[in-house]
Order: sequence, then structure tokens, then C-alpha cells
Amino acid sequence: STCEARKAALLAVTAAGEPKRAPRRRTSSCAPAIVRWREPIQNRPMSQDRKVLLDFAPFAVENLSDGAFLISQEGRVVYVNEAGARQLGYSREEIIGMSMLQIHPDITQESWDAAWAAMEQSGKQTFETQHRAKDGRVFPVEVLASHLELDGVVYSCSFTRDITERRQMERRMRQAEKMEAIGQLAGGIAHDFNNILAAVL
Repeated sequence: STCEARKAALLAVTAAGEPKRAPRRRTSSCAPAIVRWREPIQNRPMSQDRKVLLDFAPFAVENLSDGAFLISQEGRVVYVNEAGARQLGYSREEIIGMSMLQIHPDITQESWDAAWAAMEQSGKQTFETQHRAKDGRVFPVEVLASHLELDGVVYSCSFTRDITERRQMERRMRQAEKMEAIGQLAGGIAHDFNNILAAVL
């Protein structure tokens, strides 16, 4: 629903590095889950700037070029933005409720549980892995995963970036460096051979 998407987007922005806020009492079913800056001010009406921020946060997450996922401890997708769905080739409706075991080709339930425990300890992790798209294509991604707890429920707030082009560029650079090294070696051998011939003649 619109309310759930708004809440998930707000959580995603907060976990990505926005100033932490403490929960306040909800006044409606659509009240944002996290709304108060950490500051020694209480019982003050929300300022216009903060209202603008609350409107901006869902817009920002929805329009990210990177994928944004909110994932339950069981490994089920609770929220995904448009970029995340586009990366995988699914509709957003198809992804909601999917298991991460369907998205990560190499992960098992045991490795997911271990990764979750590690994230709980560190609070945030950045790593590279692979995702499997709907058409079966496997592509490399960089993931920023943050531990998030809301009303006693633990989530992973993850941002994913397709790094296929980066990997291709790295391969081209390694190939160019290899060819340069071969050229230098060949040039050195030719120079030594010419010296030997000059000595013989």
C-alpha cells in the first residue's frame, strides 16, 4: 500500500545514513515509523523543514538509480523500489514476498543465517555478490546492507548496485596491462638479441 511504501522508503533512507531519529506516537495508520531528529527538543510541532524531509524521503528512495530492499530476518522481501525490480526484471508485486534464496544464486539458508548474524554484530556491511534475474541471467552487484530494528522487528535495509560495467572495465584494464607487459618483454628480448648479434658480427 501507499502507507507501507512510504514507511519502507523512510526506513531505507534512515538506514543509508540519514541522522537517526527516535519513534514518536503514531497519530494515524499512515504515520511514519521514524520521524524525530535526535535533539533535546520535546513536544514541539514538526517544523516545515522536517515535513518537507518526510515528503522528500520516499520520493528519493523511489527515484534512486540503485535498488533498495527491505528484507525480513527470514529472508523475505518486504519492500523494493522501482530500480531494484528493474535490476531483476520482475514487477514489484512479483518480488514482494520472494525469498533471497531465489535472488542470490549461491546462498543457502545456512549462509543467509550466518550473514544475518554478522550484520547484527557489525550493524552495516558492504560486499560484492551475485543476483539472478527473472530471465536466469546472473550479474554482479555491490550491496550495502544495514541492520534495522523497528518496534522489536529486525530487518535488513539493503541497497544494491549493478556493477557489470565496472567488472567489464576492470577486465579490459587488466587485459591492456597484460598486453603492455608483453610488449615491454618482447621489446627487451629484441634489444638483447640485437646486442648478441652485434657482438657476434
